[in-house]
Amino acid sequence: MRRFGSPIAAMLLGVALMMPAQEAVALDVQKIYVYQGTALTNGVVDNYFWGVDVTVSGLDNGVVQVQGLASYPLIHYGGNDWGIEQTYATGALLLAAHPIPVNNTFLFNQKPGGSYVDNVILGYSNVNPVGGFAHITYPVHNATGVPLNPTYTWDNVMGLGQGLGLWVNQGNNTPYEDFPELNMAKMSWQPGSLASGTQYEFEAAVVNFVGGQPLWYITTAAGDPAQYRGMRGQDNHVDFTTIPEPVSMMLVGTATLILVGVRRRRRMT
Repeated sequence: MRRFGSPIAAMLLGVALMMPAQEAVALDVQKIYVYQGTALTNGVVDNYFWGVDVTVSGLDNGVVQVQGLASYPLIHYGGNDWGIEQTYATGALLLAAHPIPVNNTFLFNQKPGGSYVDNVILGYSNVNPVGGFAHITYPVHNATGVPLNPTYTWDNVMGLGQGLGLWVNQGNNTPYEDFPELNMAKMSWQPGSLASGTQYEFEAAVVNFVGGQPLWYITTAAGDPAQYRGMRGQDNHVDFTTIPEPVSMMLVGTATLILVGVRRRRRMT
């Protein structure tokens, strides 16, 4: 799942570790996203999550401290992408670990002796829970034979939140993304073509933003300008598989004719 626009996949860590070492570069914090909410599959709650995504160059190590509660080391996902995500079984456990309001302190590059090269304190307040989630109407969950350029649809979300997040995911890749989408009257999306015979995930999130503003411009203690986005919402998704290639369909049909009267054809998954 994308989690409100997170571009990160933890599996990239192994790839990053195999890359040749790069020359040291100056610390440059570019973006910090803080998000929390509810993850659903086809409208059914999976879990409750909190996470951060940080885009920063020249980072060797980093920590995010949740005011008076806990500290979480940032995980390097590859390139300039760092972050961490935690999941919880209930909303109460989520809010116990990450209350609202709260301050999150980000510490970058610890020096010998314990101090840090740079830091920034980001408030997470004035962000109400959204009024519901996007009920996805097409494709239905676990649908097969979905066209190669589908139009994704969902029920009216007007009044439920301040923004939408829309993603088409395939494994750890995200071919299409629309985030943040501020037109809450939007109920359909046709971003582009897909590969045949492939499983995808369509994800739609309803979100509210910290302070009611989708993006804030901040400055770290060392004077480094960056972007900050705080989000809270409900994130729903469905899985689907596109229509197979015509040749594959012909082969399946031929095999079916040959095996009639002999045994039932094994269902492909």
